[in-house]
Amino acid sequence: MLTGATGLLGRNVLFEIIKQHFDDLTGIKIFLLGRSTKENDLSTRIFDIIENDGLDYLNIDKNGYNDLRNTLYSVIHCINFELEGNNDLLSPADENLLKNHHVDYFFHIASHTDFRSSEIVKKKLWSVNVDGTIRILQLAQKIKVNHFIYTGSAYACGETSGTVAPDYINFNQKFRNPYELSKLEAEVSVRKFSEQNPWMKTKFFRPSTICGRLIEQKIGAISKFDVFYAWMFFFLRCKERMFKENDLNKTSFMECRATYSLNSGLNIVPVDYAAKTMYRLTINNTSDNSFHLVNRSETKHDFYLPAMTKAINMEGLQQVNHQPINDLNELEAMYYKTVGAIFTPYITSAPIYFTRPDVDGELECPEVDGENFYKLLKYALDNRAK
Repeated sequence: MLTGATGLLGRNVLFEIIKQHFDDLTGIKIFLLGRSTKENDLSTRIFDIIENDGLDYLNIDKNGYNDLRNTLYSVIHCINFELEGNNDLLSPADENLLKNHHVDYFFHIASHTDFRSSEIVKKKLWSVNVDGTIRILQLAQKIKVNHFIYTGSAYACGETSGTVAPDYINFNQKFRNPYELSKLEAEVSVRKFSEQNPWMKTKFFRPSTICGRLIEQKIGAISKFDVFYAWMFFFLRCKERMFKENDLNKTSFMECRATYSLNSGLNIVPVDYAAKTMYRLTINNTSDNSFHLVNRSETKHDFYLPAMTKAINMEGLQQVNHQPINDLNELEAMYYKTVGAIFTPYITSAPIYFTRPDVDGELECPEVDGENFYKLLKYALDNRAK
């Protein structure tokens, strides 16, 4: 059972589960918890995602999808579930269905991601990430789940630096934003629940900055352009607005002093590697229960930030060690009010070394530098209209 299957990591975990059971799909049952929208019910959303994104991951063409679709309709059962609210967890029929099937693995992946700090954002973060996780735990307890898998965030470590373990918890420190704190609060709730209910085996995963796929097709595939992608698209939108054109091949000079560290970087992990690692460490009987989903090393800011401006043919970005206060031009003023306000705390931090789990040696994490990073950018720019 999964929450968050319509999101980036959740859909890739779903694809990996299907891939691992491809020769015996009728031997499993997959329950997906989520919301319908005004346009489509949850089942329609899920099967659209499988057809438009999952077939590449599974290496199946659309002609070969007909038989698989029919099988998946019998394997996947979608259940409407609200992380927010005080309504009943499930209908009696859905609750009995889950009890009768004895859920082995429950992946709680859904969360609200917003790095802003307004009171409205804080309320939403706590409602979904903290209170929503408690609702999920109540459900897991009610239907007697065997294994509960919680997805947190590597950045729940806050503004610490140096070597960080995957079970590091310290509330007495600064956090870059309320999102980080909400993820730590939620994780602690799960850890307390696990201690009080030892019959349910629990594992914790903390992914770092997630990027597009670099193992499965389509290379670079991603469902939303946030985190560092949002940084690039900010400047692309400014370029289009300032110069009244959207020709990526035309070079534009846009002076902007951006504050970032030359000594550190961002830990960027491909989403398919994260999904595969999460699945393997869940299925395997490991003695540890806490893991980072991270790359071996950071991708340096002084590589990937200039690489993104180069990809959109922008000149004029200047690295500075301290945020300029006076004499900001129009672009800089907009930058530090918006995307710069969100990402400057991350791109000025000291290096963080997230400890990594031992995974099957055949599964190597692709490095996010050089050629691979440009593959990510190419997919983003080729698909930016979506």
